[in-house]
Amino acid sequence: MPPADAAIETLVVDVPAVTVVTPSTGFSVPDLVCPTAGRKPPVPRDAAGEPEPEPQEIPDSSDVDSALGAMGPGSLAPSPARSGAPVRLGQAKPGQPFRVAIWGDSHFAAAFFTEELARLLRVPAGQIRPEFVPAGLGRPGIRLPVRKSCFSIGWRYEHAYASLTAASVPGPGLVNLVAGVEGAWLVVDLRTPDGTPELKTVDIQYQQTVQPITVAVSVDGGAEEEVLLNGFDGPGQLQVRTTAAMSTLRLRIVSGSFTFHGLRLYPPTTPAAEIDLFGFPGATVAGLQRANLAYLGNWFYGHPYDLVMLEFGTNEGNVPAFDPARYRQMLAESVDNLQKMFPTSACLLVGPGDRGVLVAAHAKHHPATARKGIDYFRFSKIHAEITSIQEAVATAHGCSFWSMQRAMGGIGSAYGWARQNPALMARDLTHFTPAGYRELADRFAHDMGWAPEWLLAEGVPYSPKRAAAPEAEARRDRRRIDHP
Repeated sequence: MPPADAAIETLVVDVPAVTVVTPSTGFSVPDLVCPTAGRKPPVPRDAAGEPEPEPQEIPDSSDVDSALGAMGPGSLAPSPARSGAPVRLGQAKPGQPFRVAIWGDSHFAAAFFTEELARLLRVPAGQIRPEFVPAGLGRPGIRLPVRKSCFSIGWRYEHAYASLTAASVPGPGLVNLVAGVEGAWLVVDLRTPDGTPELKTVDIQYQQTVQPITVAVSVDGGAEEEVLLNGFDGPGQLQVRTTAAMSTLRLRIVSGSFTFHGLRLYPPTTPAAEIDLFGFPGATVAGLQRANLAYLGNWFYGHPYDLVMLEFGTNEGNVPAFDPARYRQMLAESVDNLQKMFPTSACLLVGPGDRGVLVAAHAKHHPATARKGIDYFRFSKIHAEITSIQEAVATAHGCSFWSMQRAMGGIGSAYGWARQNPALMARDLTHFTPAGYRELADRFAHDMGWAPEWLLAEGVPYSPKRAAAPEAEARRDRRRIDHP
């Protein structure tokens, strides 16, 4: 495989981008209301003939403490959460935002962790923006930087960790939203959280196929503009520009099969930081191992990050038999791919948090002798092993490493976090509460030196600059379709 910079530079020539200029309606656009027609209502469990599951509860602290004591002090020796290569989080270049990209699983997909990191940069909220919106629109457990999104039936998610098709044509977030039904549509509200429209330029990222595709685009509920997508086979971008800031953007498939990769945003001013979060529930690092770099790298050509992060491990450890050697190889290949795409970026691996097990309500109240067979630390021990492997791979690749599990207190800490008031661990003993994610982010910032005076080019406060007009940074193969 050629070096990442050469591959990206060579293949970006083949990226077509179509520009549609359409006027904004100029009217106040109402909030999106997603239709429910055509969606199947949930089937009650009893109506499906399935028995109600037995309630699961958090084990008693005395049972957990007893089991911890039985493990022996050697297995509970504290380790620092920060390790790997010397900490290197990168720094923004003069006149540029601090750019961060994070790929991860459900822990980061909900954005509570990254929102706290953004707050700790101590700049106005509007000065921390994303560049990309991945194709996880509407997926439970994901919070994306759009005000709201709706889509019709006929769409399906494909993620590179589970789909070879998605891995061969990955979007920036390693996830695609695919529609093979003509007439399928999606719409996003692009306004700020307080309802203010500000974007005049948005790229719709998609897979251009050999067969032409026809789509219809409308802005703010206005008239549709049909566009024939008939370019090079590979990654494509349909740029939508408006004369006034747009509120909603709607895409409808007129003919052909459409693979939606996400959106690229052009904010009106240069922010202090750009944090692109590519989290997807259930994801593993295998998505990056399998990804076609020649395709994936096109999205990031000419837009290097100062810091790239991988946060995985929880789902890799949720298997009947964890294979350390296989996991090490998968992780090493994934980090290799990350560094091929971003050879000048600082890299950081984030290990999984601690995880507990729930016990059946009847078992919890049985005599202690009946509870001795419960392995309260089944997942904790696997996560500790994953942590050690991530630490070793990070060191070998010159990446920094931070462990959520160690930051929590090590093996068994999930139970203590669940009993905090307010609780820091969710009742599934796998995920965290919003307060728990914020606590983890605070500990990360302390351990890793996440501070504006080190990361931002101009320190605090930040003085925004006008962003360059999108037209001035047009890509080499952009074709323009103007509509009066």
